[in-house]
Amino acid sequence: MILALPSLEAPKTIFLLLFITLFLFTHRNILSFKKLVLSDYLLIAWMLIGFVVAGFVEIPHKEWTGASNAMLIPLFLFCLKYSQFNNKEISLFLIIVIISTLLASVEGLWKLYNHQKVFLELNSVGHVNHSSVYLCITFAIALAFTLTQDYSNRWFTRLLLIAIVIIFSSLIIISGSRGSALAMGIIAISYGLIWTKRSKKPLLILLLAALFVNGGVYIKKVSMVEETLSKTAPNNSFNSLDVRVKIWNSALLIWRHNPIFGLGIKNFNQATRERQANWLAEENKTYTDKIYHPSSHAHSLYFNTLAEQGLTGFSVIFINLFYICYLLYRHTPKRDAPPIYWLLWLSATGVMQVILINGIFNTTLHHEHGLLSVLIIGLWWSRIKEPLIEQHG
Repeated sequence: MILALPSLEAPKTIFLLLFITLFLFTHRNILSFKKLVLSDYLLIAWMLIGFVVAGFVEIPHKEWTGASNAMLIPLFLFCLKYSQFNNKEISLFLIIVIISTLLASVEGLWKLYNHQKVFLELNSVGHVNHSSVYLCITFAIALAFTLTQDYSNRWFTRLLLIAIVIIFSSLIIISGSRGSALAMGIIAISYGLIWTKRSKKPLLILLLAALFVNGGVYIKKVSMVEETLSKTAPNNSFNSLDVRVKIWNSALLIWRHNPIFGLGIKNFNQATRERQANWLAEENKTYTDKIYHPSSHAHSLYFNTLAEQGLTGFSVIFINLFYICYLLYRHTPKRDAPPIYWLLWLSATGVMQVILINGIFNTTLHHEHGLLSVLIIGLWWSRIKEPLIEQHG
């Protein structure tokens, strides 16, 4: 499943469903209500919330299909949370993530530079915004590997991992995603700060690297900088208002008229120009293309969740995400923790930064990069004991 995730649509789905089916069959004992803990109930609520929302939508469309697809992410996380993979298997999974992403990126670059695609896209992941999120997650894993490996005299391994980190950072820049570039920079600096427990050298190197990359990007004026500069120029027709802001205005409009349950997952595009105009008329306002913009989704985890699932779905999903953040904080590794735990914890911390930071500008937790996110979080979660709040819950 991991190998096919960024490249092949059908095999990815087949292997994912096969893994979930086999896991639930072989771990039937964990489904007993007596053995479930607080985090299990939170994940079950996440699995079901899409169906709850679908039962109350006012504009029927793809809400049941959307709920079924969205359920796979927390269900996959639930299975991984109780997995019992050994250190070699977990390391192999993470290495395959890196290899599969590199292979998919080679194909994406080939299509980009042969003018078959306008932007860098991973075949199964799709749109450049989603592909850049996937690349950013893999960057976090590769950087965690670089910091945590015991190199001894294996200088080749160290150079290889550094080269891979540089490759992924370059791919993110090539993608032109400002949200992913921002998340990448924050991940690098946060890793350096965290690693000061063991060494201060990585922080200095990462700060210099971030300065070098940002300076080089600005000097070369690659696509993301040109896009930012053009949209903030005083004489620009956008008047400093990005298309995303218009879409977010539409998302808030959708939410105001569907506050509790939203439009339903995958139904964002049902908020057509005509429907938005009608909603605004109810508010004694007039629709204008300068403020609102119909779209297939809200280009933001926050706005998209609010519009499609209302306060109900928004609350359930973000309670789960913040609970994971709480667990990451509570189980911060000690200086002498095993390298595999440092690797998993750093990777999971990087993933959460991608979800929450990049999620401001892109719809994170979406399909392929959503599955990759919970893969990393789930592998880390399987290595910790439940905190006291759950043991007494």
